[in-house]
Amino acid sequence: MEGFENIPLPKLPGTEFYNPLDLARPRPQVFKVVNGIAGNYGEYSLPPHLRPTSAPVRRKPLAEKTAPNKKVTQPGWLVYDGQVLRYFGWFKEIITERREEKWRVRKCVLYYYLEDDTIHISEPRVDNSGIPQGVFLKRMQVQKEDGGYLKYKDLLVGDTVDIYKREFHIISCDDFTRKFLASKNITLADDLEAPGDPYTMMKQKERDHFFKQQRKPDEASLTFFSRGTLSKKMLENDRKVLRFYSVWEEDAVYGNEKRQSIVHYYLSDDTIEVLEVNDRNSGRDAFPLLLRRMKLTKGDSMVPSDFFRDPKEEQYLNFTDLKIGATISVYGKELLMYDCDEFTRDFYVTKLGMPKENLEKIDVFPKKEVVHVQPKLMKHAFSIGSDEEALQAQKSLVLKPLKKDMKQFVLNDGKLLRYVAKLVETPEFPLKSRYDAEREFVITYYLVDDTILIFEPPQRNSGIVGGKFLERQKVKNPDNKLYTKYDLTVGSKIIVYCRAFQIISADKYTLSYMEEHNFAECDFDAITSRLRGFLAGEKLDELKSLLIRTDSEGEGSTSAKDLVDLVAKIGGSLSAQEAITICRKLNNSTESVDTAAFLDSIST
Repeated sequence: MEGFENIPLPKLPGTEFYNPLDLARPRPQVFKVVNGIAGNYGEYSLPPHLRPTSAPVRRKPLAEKTAPNKKVTQPGWLVYDGQVLRYFGWFKEIITERREEKWRVRKCVLYYYLEDDTIHISEPRVDNSGIPQGVFLKRMQVQKEDGGYLKYKDLLVGDTVDIYKREFHIISCDDFTRKFLASKNITLADDLEAPGDPYTMMKQKERDHFFKQQRKPDEASLTFFSRGTLSKKMLENDRKVLRFYSVWEEDAVYGNEKRQSIVHYYLSDDTIEVLEVNDRNSGRDAFPLLLRRMKLTKGDSMVPSDFFRDPKEEQYLNFTDLKIGATISVYGKELLMYDCDEFTRDFYVTKLGMPKENLEKIDVFPKKEVVHVQPKLMKHAFSIGSDEEALQAQKSLVLKPLKKDMKQFVLNDGKLLRYVAKLVETPEFPLKSRYDAEREFVITYYLVDDTILIFEPPQRNSGIVGGKFLERQKVKNPDNKLYTKYDLTVGSKIIVYCRAFQIISADKYTLSYMEEHNFAECDFDAITSRLRGFLAGEKLDELKSLLIRTDSEGEGSTSAKDLVDLVAKIGGSLSAQEAITICRKLNNSTESVDTAAFLDSIST
């Protein structure tokens, strides 16, 4: 087979050799952040297996390229971010549709954004101009006629800038623009005034002419509201409205009802508008207007005789007739005005010299005592869940989950109190069987949600199947109140569904928890102080003799059960939980207590 080593394999399926490195074209990471500036700081290089055989040119690392003494220049979009130059100017618009004017001056504001050299032009809105004003030129780069784009160096006060065949005359700028251009060694001229156009000057002359037509009243004719005065009044008081808050009583099915409304008085033409205040869930249709804007007639005039007014106007209400505490008649409804807004107060104080005391709010809605009524639970036989869930279901048609006490959940999650209890007989709840007295139960109280679980451990040859006696749930006492952790102590009785349980013991964690959280029967100082006050004189000697008789073997200790019985013999009271607290404090045990230590604690 010599001579066949260099012969290539034929291009047949299964005879070609696949080299995965031929198709691998990894690109290195070149996007980096250097000196707080993000950018491309690398060059693409071929993978090692695709590089040429000649020695590559060594590239200097970034640390060598950036000299330590060389000043790093930041890009303009980062340096001038959020900085805008503002210029004020005007341009002339040719008018060919009207004979009264041939051209008109339109004022505008020019914004120059330094970060990207864009320009935005807006035209301030002028009332009753009839011209669609606002954004005149959207933000964009503006080209010059000789090429290139407009820069801030081309925008100077007093110069004219040609933007899309319109000549904008720059007349002023703001303080920031002047300071910025001064830092660039560019001096600006002083601010100029915009010229007037024929139409605006004509309207100003007509307005001044109307103002001069005001005539003083004389005895022959009280023409106070002449044509010129009316025009002046309309121009000076345009969009000035007095606002009063009023109330009127309306006969309802269940007695009188107070309805609220808002009275608007337009100073420009002495018209009145009454709006009805619609309350939520009032059962009434939402009518926006009680009285449309119009002149409202009145009965007797309340205006002073020295106040000159047209006799024809005496039958209409004027702003002098409106004040807090006054009543106006609106087509059979007597509206009592009890409050007004700040503009109305300032108007009456400055224009009429009315004291501020006369403009104070009147309390027309006496405060009613809020009575919180506990909602009654109407739990039916088919109700599912606890009483709280049944009550929650009655509040809305859409069932919502109960809100948990998150503080109680965080503090008490996983904490359980365990007790051992037995069934006992009471006059109200006798035992069902004589074997029930021998049954023992474990009662678990969950602190996280105040629920109780009762479990019966199985006992051999008892004939009773053990297991869960009561599902975990909240349990109520005979007074229809929920059991709390303070109701479960050693020796106490609880009634659970016509069964009487008496707690006979508790685990160490439960006893420690009750002592740490200041349960009434677990306060050692309070117990000894009460016994010390009761066992004074002969009773203390009697208790000592009883303790000595009980300790027949001479061990020097007394059990907790005997301690309860001995205190009861001399006429005192000591619960089983209190006896356990004394034993744990003096002897660190729940069974017995040192007799000498106990006598020392109650005698000193």
